[in-house]
Amino acid sequence: MHRYSNLPASELENLRKLQKLKIEDSPYETLFDSITVSIAEICHCHTALISFLEEDCKWFKSKVGMGNTTHIPLELAFCEQTVLSNHILEIPDATLDERFKHNPLVVGEPFIRFFAGAPISLPLGDPIGSLCVIDHKPNKLNDHQKIALNGFAKVISQALLIRDVHLRTALGVRNGKQT
Repeated sequence: MHRYSNLPASELENLRKLQKLKIEDSPYETLFDSITVSIAEICHCHTALISFLEEDCKWFKSKVGMGNTTHIPLELAFCEQTVLSNHILEIPDATLDERFKHNPLVVGEPFIRFFAGAPISLPLGDPIGSLCVIDHKPNKLNDHQKIALNGFAKVISQALLIRDVHLRTALGVRNGKQT
């Protein structure tokens, strides 16, 4: 049984849309890596991630500061809350947040204290992932950092669509049919 078997039909459809983008476990790409480096710097955070939710895990399309980690179990993911909320989720100190204070990523490595994430959505607003920043110390984003986080999340959404169009063109697919 899949972890998402109890999700509403709209959430299952979002997963199908993400799968159609053929981005899961794709190689790192310069554009996405440039975004994570930039947003980590802008927000003065140790870690930045572009992540997408799948049926049983959260995987990273791009990352700064997470070592060799490429996936984490979905039940540990802060980003799931970001995707479901459909707006910036900011947690100034995860050790004080009832939702996360017992999370193994808070009480153990990597000792997350601060988290802020913006949803990555498809054109009709369907959330499929998040852009987030994480740090080892409590923090709070200023207005300019929040604008940058939201702005880069929108750039990622557009980049995914452009990537999809290029992939379909390369494969000779138009209107869902092979040409």
